[in-house]
Amino acid sequence: MKRKLVMPMRPMISAFLVLLVLGGFGAVVPDDRESATRLFAEAEQALRKADRTTAQDLFQKLGRLDIDEPEFHFNMSVLAEALGETDSAILGYHAVIASDPTHLDAYLNLGALYLSKASDMNNLAEKALAVYEAAARRFPAVSKLQVALGTAYSALELNNEALGAFRKAAGLDPQSPAAARALGAFLLHLGRNDEARGSIEKAMRLAPKDAYPHYYLALLLSRDSSIPTARPLAELDRATDLDPGFTKAWIEKAKVLQRAEKLEEAAKALERALALDPNNPRSHYQLSRLYYQLGQFDKAKQAESRHLELKRAQQRAAAKSLP
Repeated sequence: MKRKLVMPMRPMISAFLVLLVLGGFGAVVPDDRESATRLFAEAEQALRKADRTTAQDLFQKLGRLDIDEPEFHFNMSVLAEALGETDSAILGYHAVIASDPTHLDAYLNLGALYLSKASDMNNLAEKALAVYEAAARRFPAVSKLQVALGTAYSALELNNEALGAFRKAAGLDPQSPAAARALGAFLLHLGRNDEARGSIEKAMRLAPKDAYPHYYLALLLSRDSSIPTARPLAELDRATDLDPGFTKAWIEKAKVLQRAEKLEEAAKALERALALDPNNPRSHYQLSRLYYQLGQFDKAKQAESRHLELKRAQQRAAAKSLP
């Protein structure tokens, strides 16, 4: 079954110290509790500085502490995920849910992690869906969980179920920008442009500093050939102003500029995208289209070859087994 994620489901990582609730358990040695608080804080700072070596060392030290509580293991899983220790993170989230079936954030993080690794070559989208459905049975009225559930359904192309979940999310919390954004993006995916625009613009009003609604509105406007190119470009400019690291917005900006035959500007947008993520296959694909348009066929073939190489690498990574 083909799987396509249409929503930007990012793992919902909570601050280490906010969720480190270690009081009230007499079996925990106070020194271990204090050490955990300090080590998690140091690990968070190391990750902010992109110092993975230090963060990995702190992770190992935390693993030697004698603490057996759901919140500790949850934070260990968050840290493992941040370090790319996917197997450890998955096992940790499962352990948290087993010991505390009411731990909503563990369900959300576990499902998002499965979805981030899902492809046609594994069954991780199905695993994500199973996690979210189990959570939804316990928490039927949580909007952000319905957004997550809709994302899993959409990854499996269960469109009716996905749309129902996104509508439920928006209904449960009409003031949720995430729910409005998710519903608008999925309606856009289904081609229901008028309804999509209403939800996307609502998301803009609810979260003026969120770049994604501007990106989605640009996609919608680009579908109508009667709308001047300046309109979607203005939305994409707003998206990249709000989030300069928004790679997909830079790629889309390059596509719109190419259609307008503003090739030098398109090249600059792709340069930004490649600087942000040199291994993004979409950037290299778009670069190959640009070089063909410029008549630079050797460079076009090189970019196309790099695109295919990166796609194959992604497929190999997805084929690796996970718990």
